[in-house]
Amino acid sequence: MEPIAPASSGHRMPVALTLFGILVIVVIAIGLLIHFALPGGFKGVISAQSLPQELYGASLIASVEGKSSVYTRQPFWYAARRVPGAVTGASTNGDVILARTEAGYSVFEGNTLRTQVNQPIEAPSIPPVVSAIMYAQQVQNEDLESTGPRTGGSRITNPAHWQIQLLLANASSATPVIAGYAPLFIDDSSFLFVAADGIYRYTLESGHITKLLDRVFPVVVTPVIQSPDRTLIAFRDLVTRSTSIYQLDADSLKLVMEMSEHFQSPTLSNTALYDVKGTPTGAEVWKYPFDGSSAEMIHVFPRELAITDIVF
Repeated sequence: MEPIAPASSGHRMPVALTLFGILVIVVIAIGLLIHFALPGGFKGVISAQSLPQELYGASLIASVEGKSSVYTRQPFWYAARRVPGAVTGASTNGDVILARTEAGYSVFEGNTLRTQVNQPIEAPSIPPVVSAIMYAQQVQNEDLESTGPRTGGSRITNPAHWQIQLLLANASSATPVIAGYAPLFIDDSSFLFVAADGIYRYTLESGHITKLLDRVFPVVVTPVIQSPDRTLIAFRDLVTRSTSIYQLDADSLKLVMEMSEHFQSPTLSNTALYDVKGTPTGAEVWKYPFDGSSAEMIHVFPRELAITDIVF
C-alpha cells in the first residue's frame, strides 16, 4: 500500500487566502461600525475609554448645527441614538433614555426608538421600572422678560405657574397630578417636586404629600438634577447664586453642600458633581467631589465630537 502524499502547498494557498480575505472584511466592518457609531470615529472611542469608571454608566449628548445624538457606552464604543432637533435635556434609566428637544421628546430602549412625541414638555422624569413619564406643563403665562429667557436646557421659571403631568406608558393623554415643577421619581410609587414654598414628596397611590424642605422658591432653574441612586438632588438658587446639593434622608432633605461655581451642564454621580464646560478646543469635564476636596478637570473631549452633556 502506497503512503498517502501530503497535500501540496498549492492546495492550501486558496484556503489561506480565503481566511485572510474574511479577516480583512471583518476588520473593515468593525472599523466602519466604530467610525459611524460616534462622532469623531476612532478619536471618539479613545476619549470614551479614558472616562473615569464612575462615569462608565453615563450617556453622552452631542449637538451640532441643530442635530443631536445620544450615545450610551458599549464594551468598546458608544452606540448612537439619533434624535431629531437639538437636545435640551435627557433622563436615563438603565437602557432607557428620554431625550427632550424644543419640539417634543423621544424615548429609546436599547437602540430602538420606542416613542416619539411632538409635544414640548419640561423637566421630564422616568421611574425605575419604566411604566410612565412625568413632566411639568405650563398653566400660566410667565413674563420671560423678568424671569429670564430659555438658555440651553434651562428655563428660569416660577414653580407656581406649572402643573405636574403623569403619562402612563399605554395612555393617549397625560393626567394632571399637582401644581409644581421639576418632578423626580424616587421609586415607582413616589416622586419629589418643587413648589413655591419648598420641596415635597408625593405618593401616587394614596395622594399623600409630605413636605421635605421648607424653602421659598420664587424662581428656580431647571433641570433639577438627580444622582443615579436617586438619593441626591441639586438645583441652583437665583437669590444666593449658589448650587445646593441635598440628600434624601427618610422624610427630609439634608443639605450636603453649597457651591458658588457657575456650572454650564452639571450632572450628579453618587459621589460628585460633574460639569461639562465648552471651550474653543473641546469640552472639558470637571469633577467637584462631595468630600470637600478640590475641583479638578478629569477629561477633555475633542471639539469635533461636539459633546455638550453627560447624563445618568
